[in-house]
Amino acid sequence: MSRTAKAKPADQAVHMVRIEPITVDRNAAAMLLGIAVSTLEAHVARGTLPKPRQLGGRALWLVDELRTTAHALPVSEMLPPPSGQQAA
Repeated sequence: MSRTAKAKPADQAVHMVRIEPITVDRNAAAMLLGIAVSTLEAHVARGTLPKPRQLGGRALWLVDELRTTAHALPVSEMLPPPSGQQAA
């Protein structure tokens, strides 16, 4: 080991913490679902996606509700188009 690189004692080990969001704004909600913001808003208006929660002047979606709703969507029979081609 070189003079400048010292090993850390076991009691000084680095701990990584992963923090997952509880709520997301409309842009992140749309991104999580893989849809445009306008599509998110249309589905919320139709009731096919959950309404956001209000925190002060902000509209925030609960990530758990988005996940639960996404898992309950019907399984699609449509396949994505081959790479480089657009859907008809």
